[in-house]
Amino acid sequence: MGGSDARQVFVANADVEHPRPVGEQWPASLSAQDASARLIAAMYAQKPIEGFDITWRALVPVNIETLVVQMVGQYVGASYTGKLLKITNRGPKPVVLTEDKVAPADAIAVSITNPRLAPGEATTAFIVQRSVDAGGQP
Repeated sequence: MGGSDARQVFVANADVEHPRPVGEQWPASLSAQDASARLIAAMYAQKPIEGFDITWRALVPVNIETLVVQMVGQYVGASYTGKLLKITNRGPKPVVLTEDKVAPADAIAVSITNPRLAPGEATTAFIVQRSVDAGGQP
């Protein structure tokens, strides 16, 4: 303690006053193709994106012929939804995955990390669809 002059000090938290975006921000004028490519890249790198809710939760796997398909993550935004699928070949023969075999018909973009699966091998697929408006059908 020193001196007789009283001083008042104000401390401000800059992050509260001017919060930074949680993740990558996209320009509003992106085409569906560019937005899909950015979403797939972000899902691959597991990066946050401003305006997207991210869920990392493995759902119950589904058997489709010799493949086991399991959704392990999801990015949900106002315009687009991205899904991360783990696909495992449980059959005795190699399998070649194609976009129409992996994704629904309304998918905007599909990316398969390794489309050629040997028996017992797994890969990741990334699927982008338009998000459903409130009150719409999924």
